[in-house]
Amino acid sequence: MATGRMMPHGKARLSLRGPGQKGKDRTLVMAPDWVKTKEQADDLARRLDAAARSVEQWADPSSIRLLLEHRVLKEEEARRWETMTPEEAATPPVLTPQEAAAGWTVRRAIDEFFLGNPQLSRTTQSSYSSILEGFARFCRNGKMPVTEAFDGENLRSFARYRAAVVKADKRSRGGQRALNNDRQTLSSLASWLVGEGVLFENRVRASLAYRRETRKERTVLTTEQATALIATASAYSDPAGRSRTDYGLLIRFLLETGLRSSELRQLDWSDLKGLDNPGGHTEVVVAAKPQRGWTPKSYAERVIPISEELAVLLAEQKSRLPSHFRADEAPVFPYGYKAPRRYSVLRTFLRTIWEAAFPDNDPPYDGAHPFRHTAAVRWLTPVANGGAGLSAVEVKRLLGHSNLATTNIYLDHVDHRSWRAQVRSRLVGFEIGEEDVGLGAKRLKEAEERREATRKKAKVKREKGL
Repeated sequence: MATGRMMPHGKARLSLRGPGQKGKDRTLVMAPDWVKTKEQADDLARRLDAAARSVEQWADPSSIRLLLEHRVLKEEEARRWETMTPEEAATPPVLTPQEAAAGWTVRRAIDEFFLGNPQLSRTTQSSYSSILEGFARFCRNGKMPVTEAFDGENLRSFARYRAAVVKADKRSRGGQRALNNDRQTLSSLASWLVGEGVLFENRVRASLAYRRETRKERTVLTTEQATALIATASAYSDPAGRSRTDYGLLIRFLLETGLRSSELRQLDWSDLKGLDNPGGHTEVVVAAKPQRGWTPKSYAERVIPISEELAVLLAEQKSRLPSHFRADEAPVFPYGYKAPRRYSVLRTFLRTIWEAAFPDNDPPYDGAHPFRHTAAVRWLTPVANGGAGLSAVEVKRLLGHSNLATTNIYLDHVDHRSWRAQVRSRLVGFEIGEEDVGLGAKRLKEAEERREATRKKAKVKREKGL
């Protein structure tokens, strides 16, 4: 049954089912501006649906949209439906590009694009929506006609504006990739408008040049570098001094599991399967948390086995925590006091130990990514060379990659002389003694002294007016 629905922005959407369409297979179109109530929308939807069922050519959604825009554009013209024959209704007029684009603004084009492409995934819709909303704001808040918005000069002007925004945004790490995403999204919208007869041609690809992307070098830690980080983290204590988390164990955990920082923050004790069974296998389950509105980047649940050594250390960590932090829904690493999952606390910790362990920033700081890269390379490294000897397909599952090509990037860091199957591995060469922890504490103290000296120099410059 054809129905109408009033949208939050005051416009109506029509749900139509033409010949050959069944169940949820429907055509969604925006109603003309004269439709102000749901009753009017339902009435118009029923008449369109009746015409679509009586004439086979109406199975094409673009034909329905053409008729809707150019035969019932005004309220008085809608009355013609009562006397129009199916043959007349099935013969849309031959329109020039200017006539076809009449009444189409950027805002309307974006709304129609999403309604006409329900097959887009949630991730794609989110990405497209963010980019197209920025394009709409640039085009007079969406009021600019599409023929003017997709003119070559306007597109180049938008590209220059976006390049300036990306360059000024210090948080943006993929400027060239962001600009290429803008180009691809606008091209998809323009191609769809060409298919709908609104635009004569897609000028996006001709107007906006593709920017060659530079791949960021992956930082893979050596055994000595990883040992230095673990030792430094073992001597670290949060500024408030209230956390009971073993920060050295946190770094070990990242090195062995390769979790993303967001996955680490959402990890609960209930996600460590088999931890309470002595002698058994322990596995880390990365899954969505609907109660918190969080989903892994790959949207798929995955299981990561860990070594017995790490499982024992985690069990000891759990026994030292207060009772309310040992519950199934409690975080494994409560590094914050009032907000145990706050990202800013984790970011401060990672940057502090990195600056202390590597004063010259070599290798460069990159958040939690180096630990993930190191885990991937250790999994891919042959057993004879101290790795796990897993295949790229197995590592793809452990890392949660959606594309095998992403996992293959790590093969550049691996020796391929031999490959052997070994599902579980243990960390090799990360034995930490009292001397190592003392050295880590010394590094932290030196780093704090350097920061204090920098603050004093900045204060002197401000006082002198420099």
